[in-house]
Amino acid sequence: MRPIVWRPAFAFLVALLLSGCMPPCLVGAGEETAYSRVPVNSRVHLERRLTVAPGQARVWLRGDATSTGSSSEVPICGFEIDRVDPENPQFIAPGEFRIYRVQPLWSEFAQAPRHPAYRLAGLGGGSDGGGTPMVYEGYHLWLENPQQPHVWRLTCLGVFADMWEAKPPTVAEIRQSLGRLARLELAAESVSSCR
Repeated sequence: MRPIVWRPAFAFLVALLLSGCMPPCLVGAGEETAYSRVPVNSRVHLERRLTVAPGQARVWLRGDATSTGSSSEVPICGFEIDRVDPENPQFIAPGEFRIYRVQPLWSEFAQAPRHPAYRLAGLGGGSDGGGTPMVYEGYHLWLENPQQPHVWRLTCLGVFADMWEAKPPTVAEIRQSLGRLARLELAAESVSSCR
């Protein structure tokens, strides 16, 4: 009969796991750490009325100002509504919105230099036909307010970067994007964990 050599190794591994010696968490606690997340049932308090431009379904918040474009060298968040009016501005009134769903977001964009009308396409390689794709990482924070059912969600994006460098915004960066226009109130659950 051959000796069974894996038993001591297995026993050591079980003892190590039971002693609480687990591998360290790669994501630390705190609002400034990578992949810190906003918990469900958090609240967004919109402090000032926002204007959604004609032909748009989103208004981006840049600290204390707004814009229609998402291109930014810093993380950015934007309120979205569920319909587009091609001729008239629409408004989002001040109020409290409950976050009922948090959805990770990953978007890849490609530039087609021969077709300027189709400058942004959903998927593809770089504009030179190769290389690392440029992507956004972020979150859709799905919103609920019975008085404003047309306000759909808050989308928060990290910096547009090469795929290997891209990361979603931290909770602290989301707060910075909201500025004085909106305030994020986190639910009691921890904003970051190893789950």
